[in-house]
Amino acid sequence: SAMVLGERRHAAVVGAGAEGLACAIRLWEAGWRVTVVADLWADATTSYIAGAIWEYPPFQVEPQEQARKWSLQSGEVFRRISAVHGEASGVRVRRSFYLHRGQAAADEAFKTMEGGGLVDLRWGVPDGLASPQLTHGFSHCAPVIHMQTFLRFLMRGMAELEGVSFVQRRLEPGAFGILSVELGADLVVNCTGH
Repeated sequence: SAMVLGERRHAAVVGAGAEGLACAIRLWEAGWRVTVVADLWADATTSYIAGAIWEYPPFQVEPQEQARKWSLQSGEVFRRISAVHGEASGVRVRRSFYLHRGQAAADEAFKTMEGGGLVDLRWGVPDGLASPQLTHGFSHCAPVIHMQTFLRFLMRGMAELEGVSFVQRRLEPGAFGILSVELGADLVVNCTGH
């Protein structure tokens, strides 16, 4: 529970890239006070220069069954963000095409998509998109995230939330536990990739 004796519990999230900000938002939504601690902010993180295309089924993520659930849940969240906030969020929903070298490979891949809760799943490749090597495929509507815009959107939104604060500080890997003492954090989450 995020409450102890009527007080909101406190979480320190280390890292301000996509993972850290997403973690901080989810903790806040679950009722925690959150402090994001980072040496670098959005425009200086690895996430800022990354491209983000939502993918289903998630490629090489284990356990695959759980990863598929997470992927579908995140797809819904991104579609909702796009619908509510539009271009300002950096999230757009676009038709995503999956092309294959032959009918059998395309059929097998399509079967993994069917019944998965994808939006507007369609069999076929439009004229002009197929090539001699990639002849069969399908498409669905998927979120595409412009990370620079999306990270700034998250930071602006989080700065307005009561119970969210930011601390700029460099911490060496392995030293994150000190935050439980210095900040009084009940939970410390490492989202730095180290």
